Amino acid sequence: MNGQTGKFVGNLPCDPKAFWRTFWITSIIAAIAIFGVGYLFFR
Repeated sequence: MNGQTGKFVGNLPCDPKAFWRTFWITSIIAAIAIFGVGYLFFR
C-alpha cells in the first residue's frame, strides 16, 4: 500500500492450493459447529 495515496500496488503472494485448502477446512469446521449448535437448541 502506498503511504501517500493509499492505493494498493501489485498483488499479494498467495498459493491458490493453500488458500482453497484453508477455505474448505474452515468452512467444514464452521458448518459442523453451526449444525451442532442448531441440533442442541432445536431438537
